[in-house]
Amino acid sequence: MTLVNEHVNGEITSIKPDKKQAYSYLRNKAVQFTPSHLACQFACGGSSCKYCNDIAWTEKQQVIKGLYSNWINEDILAMARPIEPNIIKHDMIKQFRENNIVSLINLQVAGEHSKCGSYMHKSGFSYDPEMFMKQKIFYYNFPMQDFDSTDVQGLLSIAKVIHFAVQQGKVAIHCHAGLGILDKLYET
Repeated sequence: MTLVNEHVNGEITSIKPDKKQAYSYLRNKAVQFTPSHLACQFACGGSSCKYCNDIAWTEKQQVIKGLYSNWINEDILAMARPIEPNIIKHDMIKQFRENNIVSLINLQVAGEHSKCGSYMHKSGFSYDPEMFMKQKIFYYNFPMQDFDSTDVQGLLSIAKVIHFAVQQGKVAIHCHAGLGILDKLYET
């Protein structure tokens, strides 16, 4: 999801999704019907996936340095999945604290996008969730297959957890790239 910041007198007044799609409808449908083990290689770029890269983004596209990330609103950060070597390299847990992010919501299925980027933890994700939990960052996983339709009940369950989590502090949410599923969630 691409986000647009609206400014008044240099202050951000609101953050809204940019209505320009990151990918075309036709491309998204083609990927949806491509076997998942091939989707990464063809649709995402495999090991050179830009969303698994810490240098592909401008400073404005990185609320969390080293990670494609943007605020949806003042409490919720949409982001690409963090990659463990980059979590360490860019001290992302410290950056979470500096941004008052106390919860991390992972929307990926374990093993999903296993051919993207250069690192896959034995947990089936691009990082060990324990890294965050050991640092007192709440961790939630709602596995939702990327490039697939999402049921309303699943979205409502996530919305309830987000509603609870923002009472504790700010929330970071990721799928693979911080685009598709987060678009649907934002609309909920």
